[in-house]
Amino acid sequence: MRIALIGATDLVGSKLLPLVRNHDLLVLTRRPTGTGVAEQVAPAAEWPRLMSGNTIDAAVSTLGTTWKKAGSWAQFESVDRVAVVEFARAARDCGASQFVCVSSVGADPDSNNGYLALKGRTERDLAGISFDRLDLLRPGLLRGERGSDRRFLERLGIAMSPGHQFVPTWAQRQVRRH
Repeated sequence: MRIALIGATDLVGSKLLPLVRNHDLLVLTRRPTGTGVAEQVAPAAEWPRLMSGNTIDAAVSTLGTTWKKAGSWAQFESVDRVAVVEFARAARDCGASQFVCVSSVGADPDSNNGYLALKGRTERDLAGISFDRLDLLRPGLLRGERGSDRRFLERLGIAMSPGHQFVPTWAQRQVRRH
């Protein structure tokens, strides 16, 4: 199986990469993973070009950034939405029948929360691409070692709401809409 993967240097992607190493991988990344796996390092805007001519069976996006790293809403959206959707379109053009995307619990294009609305619009865009199978994974707050990346508000949220991630998405939507 030929799998295309973006987000291999992020928290989720770095944990996934060792699990799929035995497959034929096309790893596209903005910075080297340091894992020894064959990868193509380039800006996200170049990924569709780098994929052309490949045959892809499935594509996986664990890509995401932070407000701090992005520096602006436009740059944040260019990573968390535009790069993911363009990667998905390119994967579909290369024959991918399945797409897996790590999104967020509470993703909703109509949310009053900008982050959740962006994730919801990304999911909506992905649903408009004709994959045979689309898997949208919606984790709560991600826990794990992030090296030197200190995320005070995220850590505060994890400490203050340990049960939030166990509340079903439909219940969260009901609470938010009323």
